[in-house]
Amino acid sequence: MVDKSKKKKEKSNDSDDKNLSTAQILKEIGVAVNREKTKRESAKKKSLGNAYKLGSELLVKGGKVQFEAPMSQDLATLKAFIETIVRNEIRKNRAD
Repeated sequence: MVDKSKKKKEKSNDSDDKNLSTAQILKEIGVAVNREKTKRESAKKKSLGNAYKLGSELLVKGGKVQFEAPMSQDLATLKAFIETIVRNEIRKNRAD
C-alpha cells in the first residue's frame, strides 16, 4: 500500500522536473526498474514459500464420461429462461 504523502511527493516532483536531461531521465528509469525488480522478487519469495508439490495419490482421478443429466435439455432451457425473467423483474422492483 502506497502512502498518500509519497504519492503527493512524487506528483510534485514530476511537475517540477519538466526539463530533465537525458541522463537524469535514464537514471530515474533505472531507479524505477530496480524498485519494481526488488518488489517482484520479494513477492515471488512470499508466494513460493507456501507452495508444495502434490503426490500422485492426490491427483484428480478420471471419472466416467457418460452421466445421466438431472433434467432434459428442454426443461433446463425453460428453467434458465424463467430464472432470467424473475431476476430481471426483481431488479426492476428494486430500482423503483
